[in-house]
Amino acid sequence: MSPPSGRIRALPWAAVALIAMAAAATSFRNGFAYDDIAIIADNARVHSLSSWWTLFGSSYWPPAFGESLYRPLSMLSYALQWTLGNGNPMFFHAVSIALFVLLAVAVLALLREVLDERGALVGGMLFAAHPVHTEAVANVVGQAELLAAIGVVGATTLYLRARRRGGPNVGQALGIAALYAGASLAKEHALLLPLLIVAAELLVCRDRSGAAPERGRLGWLLLVLVLVGASVLAARAAVLGSLFGEQNPVEMDLSTRIWTMFRVIPEWVRLLTWPAHLSAEYGPQQIEVVDGPGPWSILGVAFAAVALAALVMSLSRERALALGLVWLAITFAPVSNLVSGVVLQERTLMLPSVGAMMVFGAAFRWLWRAASTAPARRAIVAVVAMMAILGVWRSAERNPVWRDNLTLFTQTVQDAPLSYRAHYVYGSELFNVGRAAEGERELRRAIALARNDSDPYNFLAAKYREAKLYVQAIPLYRTALEIRPRRPDARFGLALSLLESGDAPGALAHADTGLANGQLKSYFEWVRTRADSALRAQRVP
Repeated sequence: MSPPSGRIRALPWAAVALIAMAAAATSFRNGFAYDDIAIIADNARVHSLSSWWTLFGSSYWPPAFGESLYRPLSMLSYALQWTLGNGNPMFFHAVSIALFVLLAVAVLALLREVLDERGALVGGMLFAAHPVHTEAVANVVGQAELLAAIGVVGATTLYLRARRRGGPNVGQALGIAALYAGASLAKEHALLLPLLIVAAELLVCRDRSGAAPERGRLGWLLLVLVLVGASVLAARAAVLGSLFGEQNPVEMDLSTRIWTMFRVIPEWVRLLTWPAHLSAEYGPQQIEVVDGPGPWSILGVAFAAVALAALVMSLSRERALALGLVWLAITFAPVSNLVSGVVLQERTLMLPSVGAMMVFGAAFRWLWRAASTAPARRAIVAVVAMMAILGVWRSAERNPVWRDNLTLFTQTVQDAPLSYRAHYVYGSELFNVGRAAEGERELRRAIALARNDSDPYNFLAAKYREAKLYVQAIPLYRTALEIRPRRPDARFGLALSLLESGDAPGALAHADTGLANGQLKSYFEWVRTRADSALRAQRVP
């Protein structure tokens, strides 16, 4: 038989690219929403390339939002896009669509290294169509996820190809290290790449006889990668003042972290296998933070046990399946709540979904081999095609939800009615668009659902203070400070509210506490001066 023509060989790549384009295209007309506002739209640091190198010495989140995280390459990308597109959000979304198409093609390339052509194509198509990716694609700051995933997937593919040829040689190793550095500077999750390479080496690297090839070069490649990762971590610590550099959105002790991780596992399984319901919020109380066994956490333990058993059995039968399961375990680790209390965010499933597609591709390969008749195989193809079509439809339908804050937050309170943060961000946006009565109602709902978060209390108190409703503002400020005693804006708001309501001694006491904490110094000095003047006026006969 003659070899397939170039056009036929290009069909799988074109199919995956077109599916990814179809799934993402409806995000093109979106504006800036949610984290886009603070990190891009209102962040002067990414509005110019005049001092682009300073981004490598800056936090990802601006100072007004806590100066957390270190993602300078993502920031540099935003600055470049802002300059080229003159701040037009459609330019950013066009880049996001292009990055997602590139990532989908890169995933197909990786799957072809560990699966046969059919299994790889199925995995690549399902990845391109998967609705769980909409948050990372439709929200501009999701580009950090896309850039990191492109680097990790590209580096792993390059490594596997090099191993088939007896490498990696020096050039290939440098290419892998460069992809690793870029991915890690885009988002910190990419720092796990060395673990993925070790897993790939142990599970799927085989020569033509089926034996493990000589591994002498793996050690020095890992040494290079460790040095690159250590350099990124050192820069992160220098900029942020700590290695972690992020406040936990949800505070948890170790026991709570472990049980909450198991509680979230069923949600991961649902989102990766049947993502009919999507949401921008999964925090308390939409997903409850648990500190012991319960129905959902026990189900999570069962899922983990099944995955472990499947991994053990696949080691001798289906190593691509084993790699997919190990990939899932490694990439879920930083978002599992064991490290940071985030509960669940859809965009963080971008890298784990690559492992899920390996699992799906391996399952398809097994089913294809087991199907001994043409009708059975046609049925399998029909099911896969229907899954891809449904995925594209759901993705295309979901993308416009991220058009702007009001559209997103209106939908979010419907998607996650028990999430206090959903009501908090919706109420905040209602105030921003002049619908104060509705905003107050939503913030009161957020407060009723809140779990140890001072934000809803502080925001509503600030709105009451702005309306000169100091009696209503003061107890909310006090509660915000009980939850977070060193919160400077809440203490300043309380001091000012006390001063305006005639309690100069109380205002003076909180101003002194704020000055002692060393935060918002000029603001507290201003309140202190006014409180002193008020006290002197009271003493004058």
